[in-house]
Amino acid sequence: MRTRSKRNFTPVTIVFILAVSFSALVGQETGFFEDMEVVRFEKPFIELNVLYYGTELPIIIGKNTNIKGADKKNVPADELVEGTIIERLDYKLVGSQYQATEIQTNISSDGTIKIEGLYEGIDDEIAVIDGYKVKLEPGVKPEGKKGWGSKKCKCKGLVVPNFKTPLTPPGAFFITITGKMKDDGIIYAEEAELCRNTFGQPEKELLSSVNGHLTDRTNALSDIPSELASLNMNLYNGEIKVGQYSYKLTDDIELQGYVNKVGYRVLPSRLKKKQAEQGPVYYRFYVIDDPVPNAFAFPNGMIFVHTGLLEVMENEAQLAAVLGHEIAHVTHEHGRERYETNKLVDAVEGLAESVVGESLQEKLATLAPDASPDMVNSMFQLSNAITPAAISNVVKRQPKMEAQADRVGLYYAAEAGYDIREAAKFWDKMASLAGDQSFQARITNDLLGSLRSARLDFSNGNLTAQLSGVGGDLLAKQILDTIYTSHPKAKSRSRNVSKLVGTVYQNDDVDRLRVREKEYREAMGL
Repeated sequence: MRTRSKRNFTPVTIVFILAVSFSALVGQETGFFEDMEVVRFEKPFIELNVLYYGTELPIIIGKNTNIKGADKKNVPADELVEGTIIERLDYKLVGSQYQATEIQTNISSDGTIKIEGLYEGIDDEIAVIDGYKVKLEPGVKPEGKKGWGSKKCKCKGLVVPNFKTPLTPPGAFFITITGKMKDDGIIYAEEAELCRNTFGQPEKELLSSVNGHLTDRTNALSDIPSELASLNMNLYNGEIKVGQYSYKLTDDIELQGYVNKVGYRVLPSRLKKKQAEQGPVYYRFYVIDDPVPNAFAFPNGMIFVHTGLLEVMENEAQLAAVLGHEIAHVTHEHGRERYETNKLVDAVEGLAESVVGESLQEKLATLAPDASPDMVNSMFQLSNAITPAAISNVVKRQPKMEAQADRVGLYYAAEAGYDIREAAKFWDKMASLAGDQSFQARITNDLLGSLRSARLDFSNGNLTAQLSGVGGDLLAKQILDTIYTSHPKAKSRSRNVSKLVGTVYQNDDVDRLRVREKEYREAMGL
């Protein structure tokens, strides 16, 4: 086993901008939340716990609370199980308590579910869409639709006999399925709508914004090991600057190459065929020297994983699940969806100001009521300055996007031959670490040190000096609200992934899948 010198980590921060609607200003008695995830709701069903800004928020449920399903009909309270997406929750604020008046969910009163995702392919009669296994009910024929959300398509009038037709190759269509999941874990579709996966103006605008805010300070590696040359993926060292922040990439060529090999294995076969073309979207995997456990993706196929996250993992199967999750954000165009929905301008500063500026400043002011306006403004500006998510997914990804990336990423990892049960073990470990106070304190110190480092290129160098201890801690908490370092998010993912393995993959021979712990430890120099 080879040895490796101890890596010197330079702290780097990443923040996901707030995307939850905060319509109720401080002092008002009523308001609403949008796009929240249920984390706990038990008998006697009087307190609903949801995930909001990475924190479990209790909501009081009363006799007069109306709970509506996707079909606008009433659903019983016990249908609000963990993982349910609340699309909108109207409330009244009584003292410090949020009391729900109406809840709108994505569930149906008759058990019908609706999924929307990329068509990944078909095996026998079972198609894979949105990370689920789908089978068409007798007589159901997929038909074109007028639009895919805000993305218009020209599929009206298109009817195909089934998913086996050459007219529907994998990756060519986004598909909406309405049906019911039976005991075998398969969704039996009662309706299927098609929308062609095109590369249109919104995608072009978003990629232009992404590439315009990236500064490549790297040098192509000339000494690439022969076993990596066939990947058709350029490996780099050096730095990549995103907006006003520089990310130092690992100078460990073997670790960099290893992560690229795993990422390449997890890519769907249809994407591997396009890698050599290096079109507007092609996949590259970068390792960032940073002790904070994190990973993120850009819509142009650039995927980043921190060394801090690699050191938490225990085997290659866990790495495959994380890389699959980030690949899914790109394949399912989560950046484009948010970019087009919010009609954002082509500038990082504009993104923050036009979408979340007021909400973020308001939240920081609420968390630090005694802070001066100058301090709140400093926290806001620093948060924006170190925010690659502003161009990776435009605004903070919604819970439904994260849940979709979990499902699809699990499918990508399984197709690559990895034991997907390891994904739940990884999230269990992350939840344990994120709930540990000493771990949180260490990460917070790393983040605050990063704010004062030379890697932040900001015109006003006095901003960090204006932060008090309270201001710095609040800003660090805001920045650490990621799926990896938030305890409730990690715990929720562990439970949801386990549920997927036990339902969607219940008939798969998972024992044949690989874990590859030895190979992972060698790559990490352990």
